Amino acid sequence: MSDDFKKDSVQLVIVGCGSAKQSETVPAKELYTSTYFVKKRKYAEVCGDFWTILSAEHGLIEPTVEIEPYDTTIADLSKNDLDELAHSVGMELIDWIVDLRTKGAVVDEIVVLAGRSYLNPLKKREAFSAGINARVLYPFQESNLGGIGEQMAWLSERVHSTKTKQQRLDTKGDQCE
Repeated sequence: MSDDFKKDSVQLVIVGCGSAKQSETVPAKELYTSTYFVKKRKYAEVCGDFWTILSAEHGLIEPTVEIEPYDTTIADLSKNDLDELAHSVGMELIDWIVDLRTKGAVVDEIVVLAGRSYLNPLKKREAFSAGINARVLYPFQESNLGGIGEQMAWLSERVHSTKTKQQRLDTKGDQCE
């Protein structure tokens, strides 16, 4: 996590991983190769203040951490594994929030860019809400974006409209502001 922020209130973006991966150990932000992941990553880098990757294998991964390719998906996890993943994600989110607070920033929004197959089991287990005071947004679901194509178009529109400075996500999903 970088110490380079200049505002009291920050936004954390959580980007769902992808199944298409490089075949070697690389920083997490470079491991996932699908166009869908790349668009979510670009959104996180342009619109968010900090971002992390959500993985069924690793929980939350900082983008610069080197990891090996893996094949675990959310569908591979048992009920107990899902319970452990949800707990891990929740605790890691709390750690992010506490770490940023010690640096003088408050996480006021968490934007989760992941599909329903990842979100539903984790939301059911309160991974994004237990002990977390930040507002959690799920723009793909809140904007009723059905497929990956619609989600990628939504991401592209927001990144395109943002220009060069980081901005906040409008709660109606219109643009980063």
